[in-house]
Amino acid sequence: FADGSFDLTTCQTVLIHLANSPLGLSEMIRVTRPGGLVVVAEPNKAAVPVLEDTIGTGLETGEVVKLVALQLTCLKGKAALGLGDETIGRKLPGLFRQAGLINVAVSLNEKASPIVFPYDSPRERAIMEEIADWNTRQFWIWTRDDTRRFFTAGGGTEEEFPPLWDLALRSGQRLADAVQTGTYSSAGGALFYLIAGRKPARLTTSG
Repeated sequence: FADGSFDLTTCQTVLIHLANSPLGLSEMIRVTRPGGLVVVAEPNKAAVPVLEDTIGTGLETGEVVKLVALQLTCLKGKAALGLGDETIGRKLPGLFRQAGLINVAVSLNEKASPIVFPYDSPRERAIMEEIADWNTRQFWIWTRDDTRRFFTAGGGTEEEFPPLWDLALRSGQRLADAVQTGTYSSAGGALFYLIAGRKPARLTTSG
């Protein structure tokens, strides 16, 4: 699109997948008219899903710490491989300012997605089916091959990986067992941000 084409430029869970999210943001700004708005909805996926599931199924603290470290190392590796930054939500207010946007405002999505026995809503039933499927396929957040690739790219070693993967699968089995017995529950929710900024009449870039 040509420069200044739109009064409002927006995206949802797009920047999280880009190898160069600041470049993606700069393109959004470019096609926004002076005085127009740029609005994005993006998450920070670091740790929260793992903490919810591992604590909810009663894993020991040391095991929870290992799984959180595994996830964070994988997120670092995924970003290093140019496959997206799943923590981008926390960085965007600063990126907005660095890109020259003004009146930057941030809101936190307050939507929760509770999971409570007997899991009888359509959404809960879909989640239960997904949990069972992942456990059957021995799928964690990613496949084994992708998890290993992300882990080593993030600084982990091949020797460290097998016991961590076994722990991830045991955690998934415990989650599936808790669902099967109706003992798992969660208030749901995630770190998901809505960030808005206005393009000034004359754009200046700082930093």
